[in-house]
Order: sequence, then structure tokens, then C-alpha cells
Amino acid sequence: MDRRTLLKGLVAVPLWIAGTGAGAGCASPGTGTKGASVPGGAALGAGQAPGKMSTPTPTSPVPAPVKPAGTPLKVLCIGAHPDDPESGCGGTLARFAKKGHHVTVLYVTRGENDMEGRSFEENGKIREREAIAACKILGATPRFFGMKGGECEVTNPWRQRMVTVFDEIQPDVVFAQWPLDTHPDHQVAAILSMHAYLAKTRNGPLYFYEVETGRQTIGFEPHVFVEIGDVLRVKSDALMAHVSQNPERLYEMHHEPMERFRAREIAGVAAEAFAVMPGTISTGFMAGL
Repeated sequence: MDRRTLLKGLVAVPLWIAGTGAGAGCASPGTGTKGASVPGGAALGAGQAPGKMSTPTPTSPVPAPVKPAGTPLKVLCIGAHPDDPESGCGGTLARFAKKGHHVTVLYVTRGENDMEGRSFEENGKIREREAIAACKILGATPRFFGMKGGECEVTNPWRQRMVTVFDEIQPDVVFAQWPLDTHPDHQVAAILSMHAYLAKTRNGPLYFYEVETGRQTIGFEPHVFVEIGDVLRVKSDALMAHVSQNPERLYEMHHEPMERFRAREIAGVAAEAFAVMPGTISTGFMAGL
């Protein structure tokens, strides 16, 4: 049996999924004979549980951060481009900030290559301003890592720089992009995040988030769901701050359907889903929420 933990509001609700093989387990909410549509075009067949997989049980799991009651946690979210963190876990970040935790969003690039007709430098300035505005809405502090969009690479100097960022912030909770992704910049951001997390003993968990599942994120198997209905307006406003990216269209086509789909898995209003880094924690408890 696989154990997954769903977070709805502030309550962790355990869900047990039984069985293995085709057709075993729990049916996805609303699944009919034709299967349920997944954002991005993938489909789940009838009786197939979304994200059903064996969750690794670490022999020495890293516990959720233990701090005196009322002590703010340090939350670090890494994204390849401005609007990646906002789309994948903006609601969760807003909830952390709302509860008084310190949230830092690290943008690996400024998305310099995302707009035609302007220089990289001009694009970078536009997208940096938008990212700063989005973080202000979320209640987060923005940081910029220094890579250029479309030119990301995994090298020893960049790996060491990411380790330095982790050492400076000393995060209690880390969010990183899922490494299986069609976008090379997303892949690099994920690899650098994992390297920095594993380079030294860290105090808390690492959660992977999805971005446009089925179109960019692939093979994503979530363990944890966070209900974001109470901060949905905050998340959408943060996404709308990225004016240069045609945010209304992106939200309607990709982000909103993904929020609705994940919410169906926990009978919620809107939700975000996360996969837990193997070997870090043995349950899906989202520390601090």
C-alpha cells in the first residue's frame, strides 16, 4: 500500500491507495470510461489513480523543521524564469507568507530570451521589474541568480554558487522545479537545486513543483496537495504582474485548469501539487502550513 498525504486548508488528511497493477487503486475524481483530462493533454484511464506510485521510505528521513512555536520558517523557492515559481507554487508561497514565514524566490534567469524585438538586456530589465512586482504581491523577497535565459548550463562554478545561496539563506523548506521537463532551463534549475540541497546536511524537506504539466513538466507524481482557494486571488494577481507574458491567456489555458484538476484530487476549490524529494521526509506533511 502507498501512503500519500493531502493538505486541505490546515489539515493533513492521509489517503491510502491500495493495490498494484492495471486498474488497481482509487479512481480519480470524476473519472469516467473515457478517463479524466489532465492539464496539458495527458489522460488518466478509468480507475487509474493520478500520481499513483510507490513512495520511497527513507531509512533515515530528514524531519520537518523543529522550531519553537511561532518562530518563522525560512522558505526558498527556485525557478528558472520569472513566473515559474508563481505558476507552480504561488498559492503555497502566499500561504507561507500570510502565516508570517520568510519567503525568498530565487529566479535562475531573468527570462532574457522570452521576447522578440528587444535586446537580452532590455528583456531582462522588463521581466525583473515584473518579478519584483509579483513577489511584492506574494509577500516574498526576490533574488536573481545571474544566468541568462536560454543559456543555462550545469557547471562547477554555477553549482558552487547555488550551494552558496543555500548556505546564506539556510532554508527550512525548499521548493524546486521538477527535473523531468521539456525546457532545458527548467532542467538546469532543478539540477542545481538538487545539487545544493544534497551537497550538505539540510534541516528540512525539498518539494518539487510542476509547471504546465503535460506540456513542460512530464512524469510528475505528486505526493502532497495544498488547498489554495483562500489565496487564489493573490496567486492570480502575482501571475498577472508578468504583463509581458500574456498572463491572462496563460492562466486560462494552463494554470487555472491545473489548479482545478489538482483540486479534484482532494475535493477542494483550487490546489497545487508537490512531489517529495526521496530520502528527505517520510510523509507529505508540509511544514509550516
